[in-house]
Amino acid sequence: MPGTCKINAVVNFPTPTSITEVRSFLGLTGFFRKFVQNYALIAKPLTSLLRNQIREFKWTEECEIAFNLLKKHLSEEPVLALYRPTSFHEVHTDASMIGLAGILMQSEDQLTWRAVFYYSRQCSDAEQKYHSNELEVLAIVESLERFRFYLLGKRFRVITDCNAISSTKTTTPLNHRVARWWLKLQEYDFEVTHRSGSRMHHVDALSRKPAEPSAHPNLIMVVEINENDWLASMQHQDPVLKGIIDVSYFPEKHSPLKNRSLKLTIN
Repeated sequence: MPGTCKINAVVNFPTPTSITEVRSFLGLTGFFRKFVQNYALIAKPLTSLLRNQIREFKWTEECEIAFNLLKKHLSEEPVLALYRPTSFHEVHTDASMIGLAGILMQSEDQLTWRAVFYYSRQCSDAEQKYHSNELEVLAIVESLERFRFYLLGKRFRVITDCNAISSTKTTTPLNHRVARWWLKLQEYDFEVTHRSGSRMHHVDALSRKPAEPSAHPNLIMVVEINENDWLASMQHQDPVLKGIIDVSYFPEKHSPLKNRSLKLTIN
């Protein structure tokens, strides 16, 4: 079982109370449907609500079963991946007046992406008054801070449906709030890619149903690392074990004819 803080945003996703909320939840789960066997069959009670022409919203026992089963699938393998430092990583972020959200994504080939960590929190009363662009930048800052353990010291990509972070680099002068946030990002090595909102339903859903309360200015954020996370981190810090792991995951790159540099001596 993964560290619970990684999946709280999904596990604590509230039961939909309207067609709009059902559509939002399906946007989250549908993004990962390729990893969920019989996804269409499991989600049928929910997708049927979208096709229902009756105005009265009715949440049935079948809907509840489907809802909980889909949340379970998103909280375990193969949707959820164990973090690997040598993999490619992206951070998908989004913000609304209700909350901020981010998902740490991982891929071995930059084609198929799996989730490593889901994050969402409510906006404070003050944050709800921010400009939408400021909220989008804040979502990036907060997400990178939450995923800090995984991202420091490596190159990664931030995916957002807003160009605010790009304008942050060129806007003069920066307002004090954005300038302070921008300074926080300087320790990370990343590039920003804009993606249309129609392709960001997964993280949009989390931002509209945030799992955690708004941040307190004096709150110290603690990321829960379970035994598997700790063990994987220690293994990747050992040069010999790291080499063995790399060979096991990418054998085509380490054939005897191509690479003879990995040697293991056991006394």
